[in-house]
Amino acid sequence: MGDTVYVGMVLALQAILIAYFALRRWRPAFAFRIGRAIYALGVPLALGAALMAFTGQPWYRWVGGLVYVLWGLLGNRVDVGRPLQWHEPICPFPFNGYVLLYLVYQGFFGWSLLSLWKPGWAIFAALFVLATALNLASRVAPEAEFVPSR
Repeated sequence: MGDTVYVGMVLALQAILIAYFALRRWRPAFAFRIGRAIYALGVPLALGAALMAFTGQPWYRWVGGLVYVLWGLLGNRVDVGRPLQWHEPICPFPFNGYVLLYLVYQGFFGWSLLSLWKPGWAIFAALFVLATALNLASRVAPEAEFVPSR
């Protein structure tokens, strides 16, 4: 039962991120309003991670939730709390931290799915590619909104 919940949670999180990154690309004002909630998903993930650690689950299953917390804190700070232009041009500290934490927590979730349910890992991999592509696309202003600098 716990493995099924874990698989569902990981896949649902990917779907939520896909929706958020798509909103950030095509409805940025709305995405900005819900950004804190997306990054705050780290709270239930941290609680779940603590529960999994307490019940003896392998470390690689629960550490992804803790890394998401760090990614959420950084993302909230640079995207929502006091937004920074950290990706155009690239500002190394927020950019490197954001990308590293994103890839690390995604990697742990993928690794866990691979050990639990291989078809779930394939679904996760496809969702990861879509979420990452939308995350990257959401960092570039749509052409209609692009204003060249002088």
